[in-house]
Amino acid sequence: MNTRLVVCTVLAVASGAATAMAVTNFGGPTLPGICVLDRATVLTTSKVGIFATGRFNQLRQSAQADVNAQQEKILADNKALLAQQKTLPPAVFQQKQQVVVKRVADLRGEAARRTQSLEAMRQDAINKISQQAQPVILSVYQSRHCGLLLSREAVLAGNPGLDVTGDVVKGLNAKISVVALAEPKSTNLAGGKH
Repeated sequence: MNTRLVVCTVLAVASGAATAMAVTNFGGPTLPGICVLDRATVLTTSKVGIFATGRFNQLRQSAQADVNAQQEKILADNKALLAQQKTLPPAVFQQKQQVVVKRVADLRGEAARRTQSLEAMRQDAINKISQQAQPVILSVYQSRHCGLLLSREAVLAGNPGLDVTGDVVKGLNAKISVVALAEPKSTNLAGGKH
């Protein structure tokens, strides 16, 4: 019985299965001492995970709206510059065009910095939630008399009675519902009209 489980785990890892597969109920016995946990589900369905995801999405949408607004300003300025092209001396037009190009490059750089900052914030939230979940996982592990805790992603099929994810989510919900997020720093994007 244990050989099949090891073979299934090796096959799951060897196949490069990157997406979480639900533990399919193929029936069979609940093996004493073996438990399965889906950490991604803990992160996405717990109260604190839902809170962090919601806040992250708000910040991401706000940053995107800011970048979009700045992009529209740059596009409008460029359109106005192109309309003046025939009336401006070539050297002046080229100089003004270089300013627009620099603003575009600055905006791209700022957008990349914001993306990195948001990703760092997301990872920080995952780490904080994981730290809070660890004692809950240990408690569930002990109360369910687990001798082996497997990641759901490594299990192709199994009896749903092995899954302790719901118990971990309940325990985490009782412990924490919000997490302090390291808010990304915002800066003035790409300047104004030149």
